[in-house]
Amino acid sequence: MKDSIRRLDFIDYLRGIAILSVFLFHALAASYGFSTLAWERLFRNFSAPMSFITLLPLHLGWIGVPIFFVVSGFCIHVSFQQQGREWGSFFIRRFFRLYPAYMAALFLFTLLYANKNHDLRAQFISHALLIHNYNALTYYGLNASFWTIAIEVQLYLLYPLLLALVAKFGWRSTLIFLATCECFIHGWEAVYQIMLGVSGYDYPVIFHKLLPFYSYVDTPPLAMLNASPLAFWFSWSLGAAAADAYLKKQPMPLAKSPVWLWALLVIGAYFARPLDPFFFMLSAVLATSVISKYLSGPQADVRPPNFLLEQLRRTGVYSYSIYLLHQPLLEVFGQNLTHSFPGAPLLLKFLCCVSLWLIVMPLAAIWYRLIEVPGVALGKKIIQKIANRKNVRASYPVPS
Repeated sequence: MKDSIRRLDFIDYLRGIAILSVFLFHALAASYGFSTLAWERLFRNFSAPMSFITLLPLHLGWIGVPIFFVVSGFCIHVSFQQQGREWGSFFIRRFFRLYPAYMAALFLFTLLYANKNHDLRAQFISHALLIHNYNALTYYGLNASFWTIAIEVQLYLLYPLLLALVAKFGWRSTLIFLATCECFIHGWEAVYQIMLGVSGYDYPVIFHKLLPFYSYVDTPPLAMLNASPLAFWFSWSLGAAAADAYLKKQPMPLAKSPVWLWALLVIGAYFARPLDPFFFMLSAVLATSVISKYLSGPQADVRPPNFLLEQLRRTGVYSYSIYLLHQPLLEVFGQNLTHSFPGAPLLLKFLCCVSLWLIVMPLAAIWYRLIEVPGVALGKKIIQKIANRKNVRASYPVPS
């Protein structure tokens, strides 16, 4: 039992790594004004400040988002299987796990941007309903990180369909089908990226002759499909598949695949424009491979100091609150630094933005204890009340 608990602590470590990666990635944007190298036709352009190039590993910090998706799929499936496999309690539990902390953050940033956003009502309503990912004007509105929350919730709604597909066709066939769909959705975007890279935005006549469908590639329906949960369903489901194999003590998916190969493909997706749309998917495969290898293999003899592991685990526990709060705070802090010290070195500005972690972490801990934990407790109380009512009705059946 202790070994099993220690293994699942690894999930919190992954959450900690993921949120640290995302925080550093957004700190780059807040300090430099951009977080990745620009494109020069089909590859990255290295004409950027030398200090920014030296921070190249942090450009891949967005990998934290697909890690969160895989971990989410893993934890959701473990929770559902171990807590009765009852859909009513499942959705109540998920609602009170996510929504109270999310709505508190939504109110906070609505007030923060009250004087800067002309369509504040539309922004707030779409975010409250968690459908803001379907509109380009609201996709990154109020808090740019919120787009993932909407897609996560929509993936929860697809979870019953996922299990129905698995019950009928099995995990292998279901994952192949979902991977094909996700590749198709990202594939059209890859074609679009290739065209932009090769043509250099000039759209020479040859492209109109060879690719007459050019004007149909970047259309609103396809853009909406790319912003939908269907574009992330396979990546999220990989975590659920790994959880199912772990619970049943079966061979875990991708446990035997070489991690280094997936890591190279993820790096290649950053540098090569045609592969860029597949960065999320490849990162999810990499994360699943790491999780599967760790949970199915022997424990490593070499371990970091317990103090560092505990801090990483604590960061993972608070990761949802950190995710909800950090990006707008970084943006405001970065803007104030620019106005107050316009000639300051960009690297120094980046280090100042990183130091904001000393504020974000305690704030997230407070958010977790005052909002997240009570929200989870309220959900459990509601589930218990419903269960008690069912027990009373079962004990005193109404005569027909």
